[in-house]
Amino acid sequence: MQHMPAGADPTTLRQYTRCYILQMIGGYLMTDKSNNLVHIRWLLLLTNFDRCRSLSWSSAVFSWTYHSSYFAAHRATRDIVGACHY
Repeated sequence: MQHMPAGADPTTLRQYTRCYILQMIGGYLMTDKSNNLVHIRWLLLLTNFDRCRSLSWSSAVFSWTYHSSYFAAHRATRDIVGACHY
């Protein structure tokens, strides 16, 4: 893990912020079975922070979890998307 350099300019700050948010999305909120890939659809949402802030992220996480649970209910499925926390 790399830390942001001290005195970073605004462009670097935005880049590190996008990376951190993408890590949160792909690693904790909307994971897949690979546990190391993030779908490009989430990256596209981070291009504009004002728009990103206005999105309903809780609805998106709920929807993704419900969608993943649907596919996990099939007999042939041996693993569900993401990690299970009890």
